[in-house]
Amino acid sequence: MWADSYVGLPFAKGGRDARGLDCYGLVRLVLAERAGVLLDRFDDVIDVAATVQAEAPRFSAVEPGQERPLDVVIMNEPALQGGRWVRAPVHMGVIVMAGLVLH
Repeated sequence: MWADSYVGLPFAKGGRDARGLDCYGLVRLVLAERAGVLLDRFDDVIDVAATVQAEAPRFSAVEPGQERPLDVVIMNEPALQGGRWVRAPVHMGVIVMAGLVLH
């Protein structure tokens, strides 16, 4: 399976290549190598989260079972922002096949 070549790559905060990756670095690497999609190189996870949150309204949710390989998954958790609770992006991954996420 194509995802096997990414399993076990080392973690590195802010990592953007196979020598060390964070979740955004992994998504960025997979999309570049598997789909020819070049995402911006953010060096700070805060910039990634802010961009994901700002751009999220442009995208639509995919119902379980409708996901496709190389779809990007954004994982949210409750966070207090500006005195109110919101769901904030904290992690991301890539769909390998229905029901399987590489992250």
